[in-house]
Amino acid sequence: MDLRSLRYFCAAAEAGSLTAAAERCHVAQPSISNAVAQLEQEFALRLFSRSKKGVTLTPEGDAFYQEATRLLGSAGEMEQRFKRVERPRLSVAIDSSLASRDSGYLLQLTAGRLQNYRLQVRTQPTQPADLWLLSERQVPDGYHFIALLEQEYRLLLPRGWSLNQPLELEQATRYPWIDRLDCELRSAFLERLPDLADHASLQVDTEDLALSLVQHRQGATVMAVSDDLDLLSPAVDSHSLRGLVPEPLRHRQLGLACRAELKDSVMAAFGWAQALPALRQLSYTRLMTLKPDADPLYQAARQRVRRALLPVVTGTPPDADTIHQLRVCCKRLRALLQLYRPYSGRQRLRQLDQQVRLIAKSLAGRRDLHVQQQLISQLAGELERPLSPALNSQLLLSSSSHSVNATDNERIIAAFAAVLSDWPHCDSGTRDNWATGLARTRKQARSLARRACNSDQDALFHRCRKWTKYYLYQLEQLHDSRLPASSEMQALARLGEKLGQLQDLCNLEAQLRTLAPDQETEALAERLEKRKRRCKRRIIRLFIKVYGRRHLDV
Repeated sequence: MDLRSLRYFCAAAEAGSLTAAAERCHVAQPSISNAVAQLEQEFALRLFSRSKKGVTLTPEGDAFYQEATRLLGSAGEMEQRFKRVERPRLSVAIDSSLASRDSGYLLQLTAGRLQNYRLQVRTQPTQPADLWLLSERQVPDGYHFIALLEQEYRLLLPRGWSLNQPLELEQATRYPWIDRLDCELRSAFLERLPDLADHASLQVDTEDLALSLVQHRQGATVMAVSDDLDLLSPAVDSHSLRGLVPEPLRHRQLGLACRAELKDSVMAAFGWAQALPALRQLSYTRLMTLKPDADPLYQAARQRVRRALLPVVTGTPPDADTIHQLRVCCKRLRALLQLYRPYSGRQRLRQLDQQVRLIAKSLAGRRDLHVQQQLISQLAGELERPLSPALNSQLLLSSSSHSVNATDNERIIAAFAAVLSDWPHCDSGTRDNWATGLARTRKQARSLARRACNSDQDALFHRCRKWTKYYLYQLEQLHDSRLPASSEMQALARLGEKLGQLQDLCNLEAQLRTLAPDQETEALAERLEKRKRRCKRRIIRLFIKVYGRRHLDV
């Protein structure tokens, strides 16, 4: 007996199939069959009953499974506690002039792709580094560059400092100027405005310091930024330099530069960046570049997508938390689309909403399986004895579907980019007035809440969850981020959480009905029904708190 054989056996018990166990363990099916046969021979036990549908544990196999999982758990704890894996080291230098938000983003991508290395990060290295995080224009000789982020240079001023339109560079001299000694555009600006350096009130050598001074209304400057600047720095206004500086200088590429002898290994880790240049240009880079006449909701949508896709861009298969964030992003996009209803064509919005819905649906399987596992564990703890491995595997198999892998990352990025490219646009007369759409969402959510309070239909509660989330996300978007959340928003957040718990219970109940009834499934169904009733009572109390008793007829 060895730990590998026990792992193969437990995988077969949990999957209910030798073929599925082989896929889970990334081995051929004979390896699973041989491991099980060796265990049966060594302990003189019959561990599985085999049929055309798969394998199920015998009573002896059930007891063996309990001991095997306990032993594997102890082995895993010992390995984590005592095993020391020496990983090769790589020194990483960061250009000290970069803004911390950009260097942090680049470092996250690098660490995600080079997990087999121990990274030693320095901003002021004392000797030549293996890797550099910097701009393409600053790559040292003998290094190979991999572009990871595209940015646009913009003129930054404190919010409220006005400029005439169309913008001219000479207007920069109207206000105190913050001269950035590290700026790649500094020479181009001095060629256009030779007196700009003499006009400067401050000289700095880092982007963080320059941005902080603009936020504190000490002057104006030029900086390369991403489209999340408005979210990160609400006290700053930015203006495009299109037509004011040579087009090649208006953008910059940030990324990773590696020594020549490390090129092959690093390129293999970052293969997605070089193997799919067309995709990066057409999809993810589009998510980084703001449309020149974008309304606030479009900006919010782009920022949401950019943040949600950050882990996906690393090229690794998304984990459960990443998939959850992507699905939440989809819900937020659908909520924002509802605010356009008074101003945009209904058919166009319906098609765009369907596009976002399909993205969320393609991500559903893996996240639902993760939630299902947690819920089954909670319910098993409330029963007198744990669920049998056979029932546990049947429930999980009935809820599993296609899981997202690394090859799907490009499809996810392209799908989100397509949604944003088709995003509706409001003219300047209506873009700041979203009250009509917000009132419509509240009315729809309240109407569904009234119907749910006077009915026991699960479908009504599920529809109410959708519109409750829409209403909450719209309030959060239109709420001043500098102020604390209102009591209504806090109550809506609790309501959405309870409605989500109810939907998880209903999903598990539906899967339970597909199984052959026996004493164990009936006990689990009874426990589920009690939980559902308790959850609905709490939801109705929250309905009353949010919408008022007189609007709900209760």
